[in-house]
Amino acid sequence: MDGGRRTWTALWSHNDEDRRRPLLDALEQGAGWIEPDVWVVGEDVLVGHDRPDPSMSLREVYLEPLRQRHDDLDHFYLVLDVKSAPDISMPVIERTLAAYDDVLTHATRGTVVRRPVTVLLSGTLSNRVALQADSVGMTYDGRLGNVPDGASPEWMPLVSASWRDHFWWRGVGPMLPRDQRRLRELVTEVHEAGLRLRFWSLPEWAPWWRRRLWTTLLDAGVDVITTDRPEKLGRLLRAREAHQEVSRGRPSS
Repeated sequence: MDGGRRTWTALWSHNDEDRRRPLLDALEQGAGWIEPDVWVVGEDVLVGHDRPDPSMSLREVYLEPLRQRHDDLDHFYLVLDVKSAPDISMPVIERTLAAYDDVLTHATRGTVVRRPVTVLLSGTLSNRVALQADSVGMTYDGRLGNVPDGASPEWMPLVSASWRDHFWWRGVGPMLPRDQRRLRELVTEVHEAGLRLRFWSLPEWAPWWRRRLWTTLLDAGVDVITTDRPEKLGRLLRAREAHQEVSRGRPSS
């Protein structure tokens, strides 16, 4: 990986395991968040969208390549959307991740040791905030409307919600005034809590819809954008940064 490549904190690579090159395609786009779906089967943590794929393990597809690129990585989050039952999944996931404390943020004697990659739990485990003291140092994807008092970005760096649960607008035509107000309210609420905001189930069906939607979210202060098209969002983010550099009177590189 090119050591000069930018990491985009706004870019969340969703369903990453479905890409032609899982992990690597998203890293090349500078994704700040990479989300594979994972399943615990026996003592193995397997990857797969609709079902576990025996040919794709979390170790081989994600953890070992991350270890090989240890020196080149900027800080980012490996998001595990856990599809299997939480009670059987957590012990196996903990044991698997513990072998990679040279790469993954972890806790030792109550002190957090920062590494290039931090694991964030999503899916069925996202609200299990009682696990915040986990020895592997995992963090959690909070849920909008169900954030504990005093939630810390150290263990809950962001809160998430379904776009469809809050907004009518799908990117076609102007955004409804009530949706504009709601978006401002949610951004303010989450930022005042010291956290970041993201939405899932964003409508990305057509290029002109998703570009308008992404631009609206970024302009409103939404921190993280979940996408199945990281290369398209990466292109937009690079163009925005270049424009901002020119606006500030500095030539883009």
